[in-house]
Amino acid sequence: MKPKQRNAIDEIMTENTIKHLNTGNEFISIPNISTANAGIERVGFMHRAFRSCIEIHGGGQCPLLKQTVQVDGEELFDGHTDAELLSYWIPRFTVSSPRIMAQAVIFAPLERRGFACVLTLENNSEEDIPVRAGWAGCWTASLQTASVSRPLGGVKWASMNSWRAGSPVIEFRGQTPLFAMALLPHDAVPARICTPDSDDEISVSAGSPLNYEIVDEYVLKPSQRLNIPLYVGIGLEEVSASASARELRLQGWDRMFAALITWLDRHTIECDDRYFKRLMNVNSFYNYFYSQGLALDSESLFVTTSRSSRNEHCAAYMDRDAMRWSLPAVLQVSWAQARKMLIYAFTAQLQNVGVHSRFIDGIVFEPGMQLDQLCAPIRALTIY
Repeated sequence: MKPKQRNAIDEIMTENTIKHLNTGNEFISIPNISTANAGIERVGFMHRAFRSCIEIHGGGQCPLLKQTVQVDGEELFDGHTDAELLSYWIPRFTVSSPRIMAQAVIFAPLERRGFACVLTLENNSEEDIPVRAGWAGCWTASLQTASVSRPLGGVKWASMNSWRAGSPVIEFRGQTPLFAMALLPHDAVPARICTPDSDDEISVSAGSPLNYEIVDEYVLKPSQRLNIPLYVGIGLEEVSASASARELRLQGWDRMFAALITWLDRHTIECDDRYFKRLMNVNSFYNYFYSQGLALDSESLFVTTSRSSRNEHCAAYMDRDAMRWSLPAVLQVSWAQARKMLIYAFTAQLQNVGVHSRFIDGIVFEPGMQLDQLCAPIRALTIY
């Protein structure tokens, strides 16, 4: 390939030319992180009882969760934001000015029911800079997806967690609690939950927006560097979500971040060609984390076409997609995990093998025998 062609491709493949980035772990999927403002638009997880992927969505103008950095009343992340993927999987967003640099990192530690957001501020000037910084967001909709997304009926119940002052918890309830999200800062930070109409109302219908923010005032000294972490826990109800966030906090964001970077680097596929190295590793990590997952309500492994509702077969199982498309990529990351996928295919999904598509528990979703679906598990076993 000619140098001019390669430079053009490198430019196309930079994160700043992509509208959204993805990350996640075995429990949590975080698709649609905007490269324009670093806002998390949705968070998802697999749910055995619903046989689907549950996604929590933010609003059109306000993401589910977004960092905020205000200097002299101006929001830094409303301007130009540089986006990049650390170790091909961890999104990092940077805003720079002559006076201050702000970075936001979003990552999901392995095998944990939640994720961490870390806002880093650095004073590049020789004077004190007052800053209003933290995290804010809006939970608008809750969707259940198995190929087609449908809104969940229920009530969002929000409160300030009694386990730790200043940590909002939002529980989604039907007849009983179904799932919850807890927002836990590392240190005590002023926090509030409100609706567009009232600061006092803490119960809203499933489709109504519920806003929250964890923001404080800081004064950065010259050359001072400040980290502001937020831990987001997901659980089946308020206490388990809070416990998930609390466990993340006890581990510490820096320790979990270093461990995740080490794991990603250890499983990076080496290639002399920089373009293909990036292409292979971004796709391999996406396949590894989005073609399989642990259900929040059973902690059992499920394999699926995708854990993002942007895919038309989200949370559906298809032999061809799982065994012929995703398994080879997972093999490049972990043979042990590929073995678990094969066991799942030859146990939970064996009864209806070859049927066009099934739910994640093996029950027929779209009937009709197809030869490629029938042959896919055998060919995958041969590859393994």
